[in-house]
Amino acid sequence: QTVRMDQTIRFDRLGLGDGLPQSHVTTIVQDGSVGFMWFGTEEGLARYDGTEFKVYQHRVDGPSPLPSSSITALALDARGRLWIGTDKGLVSYDVTADVFAPVALAAPDAPAASVAVTALFAAGESLWVGHGDGSVDRIDVASRAIAHLGKPNGDQEGALPVSALARDRDGSLWIGDEFGPWLLHFARAGRLLTAPIPLPGVRAPENAAGSPNLAGSKGFEGMA
Repeated sequence: QTVRMDQTIRFDRLGLGDGLPQSHVTTIVQDGSVGFMWFGTEEGLARYDGTEFKVYQHRVDGPSPLPSSSITALALDARGRLWIGTDKGLVSYDVTADVFAPVALAAPDAPAASVAVTALFAAGESLWVGHGDGSVDRIDVASRAIAHLGKPNGDQEGALPVSALARDRDGSLWIGDEFGPWLLHFARAGRLLTAPIPLPGVRAPENAAGSPNLAGSKGFEGMA
């Protein structure tokens, strides 16, 4: 639909005074069936129904719906289930039943970077999960079976936090790692299709493997 330049578009600004738990919003998704807007922040998960916010946070003094209040990624699967990535693990949420369920992706004594969820992408019956150590998991959303695909880029310099996931028409997956300089392309089963695609000559301060020539960069943080 084309919007005429003389039309007035109204924006409503929502913030802390409206019930948002924190002003730093890290991720947003909309539930297409119910219409809820979900906002991830560093101080909790917020659901907006068009009128008010309902906030979910980690609690230290009792049963908690979330392993952490630092929300890093959100995704809705084909079944309408919300998947919530945090810096301390993954949780699924059944919107209809109002039930949170933790997902054990790593051993309890695993390094923090392998537990932290940095990217989520839902496609069909699969949920792809990127981690802080550069590894990727694939979850069957029906059976909740988990396939650990490891680090598609191995342990070389590009094995940094996964920051973006996008599915191609043929079912293969593109992975962008944080800070660059790699873009990865592998099959739906986890086989790396081509050598890591570099971004020649680009070094950000966050990437310690070389002298930086950019003032700052967050790598491939978004793909579609």
